[in-house]
Amino acid sequence: VRKELPWIPTDFDEPFMQQAHVETLKTRFEKAVDVGLCERVLVAGDPGMGKTRLAREFMSSVDFIPKYVFLADGHDDGAGPFVLFRNLLKSRYDIPPEMDPVDAGQQLFSEIVALHDAPEPEMDAHLIGFLLGMSIPGSPFAKVRSEEKEGLRFRAMQALCRVLARDARNRALLFIVDEYHLASPSSRNLISHIYRSLQGHPVWIMALARPETLEQHPELTEAEHHFDLKTLKRSEMERLVRSLLTGVESVPDDVLGRVLKTADGNPYAAYHVLLYLHEMGVIERDGDRWSVDET
Repeated sequence: VRKELPWIPTDFDEPFMQQAHVETLKTRFEKAVDVGLCERVLVAGDPGMGKTRLAREFMSSVDFIPKYVFLADGHDDGAGPFVLFRNLLKSRYDIPPEMDPVDAGQQLFSEIVALHDAPEPEMDAHLIGFLLGMSIPGSPFAKVRSEEKEGLRFRAMQALCRVLARDARNRALLFIVDEYHLASPSSRNLISHIYRSLQGHPVWIMALARPETLEQHPELTEAEHHFDLKTLKRSEMERLVRSLLTGVESVPDDVLGRVLKTADGNPYAAYHVLLYLHEMGVIERDGDRWSVDET
């Protein structure tokens, strides 16, 4: 969560320079839902270019479409090979991240059993718990020999696909994986397995990643939709920076020019340059006024 610029009014609506991408995403998602397409979407951009905000703005634009949302960060924090999917399912079933692991496992089990229409929903729930490393009381897979794990892992992946297919028969599925390039190989392989298994269902798998990582993840280059968030044009940056200076009186052109030059087309960098100017006393408060002190 970034630190707020103190001079900006509380009702300020920061402009988003990638709005055209939002509209394109919205149109293509609507088509996928109507036709029943399982597709991958790559949003590539350097840090600070607005990948995460683009995902938020897109989600807001399709809020009217009934769907199940799976949202998580790709970083696994060393917490297991499928921690990404543990977090994605927690997002889907509204399980708080800070919930006790045993309670979280029990809620996941209860949700899957209650909603799943497979012949043996309890078995599928136990298999998914095993796959995700979630502790479910009474699980027959609490202790598994190492030579059995590979076979069980495939069964568990199939169980997860059955649960997702059931969801997809009722609503569209929207997966959003931020920092995809940090996801474990196991999680990325599972995403590919789900993509192949859910063809014919309205499913979107959106990966937010840095451009330099694409060569390491060839599955991203095969995505049906590819959006590159490039550095902003000077006119776009000037509009953004002027908006971020809302509430500051009489900003000299040379100060504006220095901000634009330093930020070099990166929206997040522009924000931090302004924050730095404030911390250095260049943008200062005098009573109820904010102004620029160039001395």
